[in-house]
Amino acid sequence: AVAVHEAFGAPAVVIDFGTAVTFDVVGVPPAGRGTGAPGSYLGGVIAPGLASLTDYLADHTALLPHIDLVEPKSAIGKSTTEAMRAGAVIGYRGMIREILAAVTVELGGDPRVVATGGDAGLIAAGLREIHEVIPDLTLRGIDLIGRRNL
Repeated sequence: AVAVHEAFGAPAVVIDFGTAVTFDVVGVPPAGRGTGAPGSYLGGVIAPGLASLTDYLADHTALLPHIDLVEPKSAIGKSTTEAMRAGAVIGYRGMIREILAAVTVELGGDPRVVATGGDAGLIAAGLREIHEVIPDLTLRGIDLIGRRNL
């Protein structure tokens, strides 16, 4: 949140695609929803990560395999693996899109959306709602905090 506010201002949403996907929202609190200055951390959302979902399917069903998470060839899979990949990647993008839509409504405006984390490139490639992918965003934030406290 620190690095995205420094780079883009507020409002902004950082989506970290890892074991879990987290949304961190920075901005000015909407009327009646708390206090804070521009750039305040407003809260967030936590949902299962993409690999967590596909691993769960493989681990809890008799015949579904573990799959590599790459861009699906099409929305209609021609094999079990292709069907799982399409459902996982395309469906996951739908979840991200819906969460962002709800957050945007609560903010009362369009935030700058930045993605980071291991699956950021794969998922962001199909979402025009994500403005930028910054793989080292967390490290940039730690660096900024360290510099401010010297």
